[in-house]
Amino acid sequence: MAQCLQWHPEKKIVAVGWDSGEVTTVYVMDKKSEVHEMSIHKTPITVLSWNHTGSRLVTGDEVKTCYIYSYMAAGFLGLLLFDKLILWDICMCVCMYMYVCM
Repeated sequence: MAQCLQWHPEKKIVAVGWDSGEVTTVYVMDKKSEVHEMSIHKTPITVLSWNHTGSRLVTGDEVKTCYIYSYMAAGFLGLLLFDKLILWDICMCVCMYMYVCM
């Protein structure tokens, strides 16, 4: 079951976080859709957010693991870094990363 979703700020891409821990991105094009599935989290996704330019996607799960992905122009999301964080650190990580890395 979907837990959260977020549209890309500039493109027709939606990121969906699932209760299985999987994150799916769907790039909706005129005649087809491109789907990428990432199964790095082991518990339900509780938060995901694009930065304001859409170059980064941050995901977090219920055991407070945070991952940051880099979005490439071709639609590929590559893992940048990960760390086990407490909930406050996830919020700070997201806020600081969005501020510093725009």
